[in-house]
Amino acid sequence: MAPRVAPRPPESARPAPAGKDPLPRLIEGLKTAEYAKAAAALAQHGGAAVPALLTALERRDVEIRRQAVQVLQTILKRPVIFDPYAPEILRKQQLASLREQYERKAG
Repeated sequence: MAPRVAPRPPESARPAPAGKDPLPRLIEGLKTAEYAKAAAALAQHGGAAVPALLTALERRDVEIRRQAVQVLQTILKRPVIFDPYAPEILRKQQLASLREQYERKAG
């Protein structure tokens, strides 16, 4: 009888290799069944995750955009004006405004 092997955790639930930025892996995790864990981990990174989340809003994948907005709202503790379902031209305008607000606050 073969020994039982525990199933591997999803990619988004595994720790990042030493010295490797975990944020891209966590962003990808937003479109998996483990999205809640990825979102919680991103939220724990706080302000350090904001640039990666803003970049995620550029993605074609609506689920990643939708989840990224929710995580941004959690981190920033305020509503984020961004419609993940809007046409690309409108999303670009909303994203430019968000980046401007973030840079003004960070600077």
